[in-house]
Amino acid sequence: MTKKVVESKQQTSINGVEVLWDSWLSSFKSLQGIQNDIEKKSLEAFQYQKDLLETARKSLFTAEAESKKLACEWNDKLENSVKAAEKVQSELSSSWLSAVKEINDKALALSWNPSHSLLDLLSQTQNQLEATVKEALKQQDKGRDEALKQIEDLTEQVKETHKGILETVSV
Repeated sequence: MTKKVVESKQQTSINGVEVLWDSWLSSFKSLQGIQNDIEKKSLEAFQYQKDLLETARKSLFTAEAESKKLACEWNDKLENSVKAAEKVQSELSSSWLSAVKEINDKALALSWNPSHSLLDLLSQTQNQLEATVKEALKQQDKGRDEALKQIEDLTEQVKETHKGILETVSV
């Protein structure tokens, strides 16, 4: 009868220790889940930035197209006006019209090329940063998985060692 009471107390101690270690392991796994959520949110932020850059790119192209359209309309009206006055001054008007077109084309190029270059640079930088963060997250996730496996193994070893100690103490 005494042996059964001792074995019952020993089993209760072993169960208590296992519950303690299982609880600790569960907390560690919960922490990993939180880290995974943070990683997911980081990647979502990159996608939002990509969408924002793409919207800016589309807006820039739309503004550029509208600007070019207005410039063409202005050139057409100017050309029509010059042609009407050209009866007397045809050669002078033609060179003046060419000069105005050249100035207009250069102004448009100077206005839009830096914007395109800057937007392309921002896109490239954002893509490189995203790739770097993804790789870092991948490495971090791999490290966490390895750490979890080692902690799980360690927890099992601690449980077995503690169980062995309790068995030798109560014998």
